[in-house]
Amino acid sequence: MSVIATKLQAAAGAAVIATAVAVTPAIAHAAPSLTPFAEGLGNSAELLIDPVVIVPTSSSNKTAAASVTANAAPTPAEIIKTFIAGLSTATQNAIKAGSQFVGTFAYAGLAFTGLVFTTVGEIVPGPIGDAFKNVGTGLNNAANNVAKVVKIGPYSTSA
Repeated sequence: MSVIATKLQAAAGAAVIATAVAVTPAIAHAAPSLTPFAEGLGNSAELLIDPVVIVPTSSSNKTAAASVTANAAPTPAEIIKTFIAGLSTATQNAIKAGSQFVGTFAYAGLAFTGLVFTTVGEIVPGPIGDAFKNVGTGLNNAANNVAKVVKIGPYSTSA
């Protein structure tokens, strides 16, 4: 019976990881304030495949499994748990790195385009020059918003 339970736990863990991989970028893009929650979805996969501890009571003859020592060979469930935990962490880090990589180029494109429009607005006199300045300011604001979302430049944090 425990073999079936282990397989079900591993399958449930894999399903959670697949969901986390699919949902994390969507949540991070749609609502950046929910990004830490979305990243936590993958971490919950580890909870699904941790062994269940049974607390013995006076009316129960069930006991908890012995804990694994460092010298013992890992069980298949432990190997799967370690693999899923590593895969989850690697996937989350790859998503973060990919979004920062793409975000850096998006930031640079918006910022440099904004700089060009602002510079042209300084050169061209009158309302046309003002229009160029306004577009440049808007592009610079958009660039700063991108930098905040992907946490680059002055908006980079250690978290």
